[in-house]
Amino acid sequence: MMLKTAMRWSGLALVAGVALISAAVALVSVPNLGLSSLPVDTALFAGALLLMLGLPGMYARQADAAGWLGLAGHILLTVGAVLLIVAGALRLVNPAIKGLGESATAFLLATALLLGLGLTAIATLRAAIYPRWTGILLLGASAGFLFSFYMSEYLPPPASPVGAMVFGAFLAAALIWIGISLWRDAGSPAL
Repeated sequence: MMLKTAMRWSGLALVAGVALISAAVALVSVPNLGLSSLPVDTALFAGALLLMLGLPGMYARQADAAGWLGLAGHILLTVGAVLLIVAGALRLVNPAIKGLGESATAFLLATALLLGLGLTAIATLRAAIYPRWTGILLLGASAGFLFSFYMSEYLPPPASPVGAMVFGAFLAAALIWIGISLWRDAGSPAL
């Protein structure tokens, strides 16, 4: 009973975390909104924390079927998600900081996020615990992340924001779908 409750709450944490992160990204994207960065950074930070609380349940439900690949993906995805926590917390701690910039830490965390997304996508497809589309969306999110963050300087100007939007939409859809799946069917086999 306790495991089922934990899985359900993990699903709710995933959905709420993605909703807050998406709200933060949407607020940043709206030009001339006149909104201070405090609500945006707070939403990003809180959403990233909720995401971190939901990821263990996401992994636990498919752990047996996902094997070592799923574990490696989960570890890298969790380490990479620290990038979102840091990005949200920086200006909450010191409003003078404008962003992560180009640092080795940001690069390593982004690389962990990219590899974690890719491995988790493959493990999710192979495990067949969550709906197949969640794995496909995670693969799409991996590709969008790769192009928008690592290859943006080599792409034409509109391609980077479009890639970021695709990455964000695919990732949000996949994690919300997984979160709802966890909430509805905690402890049951594939949907």
